[in-house]
Amino acid sequence: MSKYVMPPRQKMINLLYVILIAMLAINISSDVLQGYDLMDEELKVRIDATERYIDTMRMQVAARNDKQLIAVSNRAYAQTQTMRQMLDSLREAIARYADKDDYRKGKLHAREDLNAVPGVMLSATNGKGRALRLALETYRDSMLQLIADSAKRAYASSFLMLRSDVRGMSWERETFSYLPAVGGVMMLNYLEDEVVQMLAEVHH
Repeated sequence: MSKYVMPPRQKMINLLYVILIAMLAINISSDVLQGYDLMDEELKVRIDATERYIDTMRMQVAARNDKQLIAVSNRAYAQTQTMRQMLDSLREAIARYADKDDYRKGKLHAREDLNAVPGVMLSATNGKGRALRLALETYRDSMLQLIADSAKRAYASSFLMLRSDVRGMSWERETFSYLPAVGGVMMLNYLEDEVVQMLAEVHH
């Protein structure tokens, strides 16, 4: 019985099929990207609403003419703005990494890029993930110290719980290892939402 030999044309077809399957496996579907976009828009709306709420409460604090309360409000607000600036710089770093020569401030074109988020957050030489976690933990602890009411403090402590569910893996590695660029931006917006929520709890 003769041994079957696959024709060269069939070999080429099979190879192209394998390549196609591999491309589909690593490609981020448009539905997933749209899901990140929808979540991102919801977060931005919520952040804007919380900002307006905080502005109202800060005006109420100022109207009381209590220097100590005003000083606490101003200190908490300044710390929050510093934290938000760090998150904004990381969003821009992800966009810059993903878009390369096409980078424009405030825009992200290569939304599906899978290298930008780990490249910025988890690089062995200059990864920002650990520094972000430490800064957020310091911010969280500082805000909690400003909340005297135990019930409100217990509620506020539910924000920014930066723990990994995977044994032996850091929060930053678990969070940022597999996100596309748009997912990384969305995650940073999620963290910003929790930052402003904590500031609101301080003003309560």
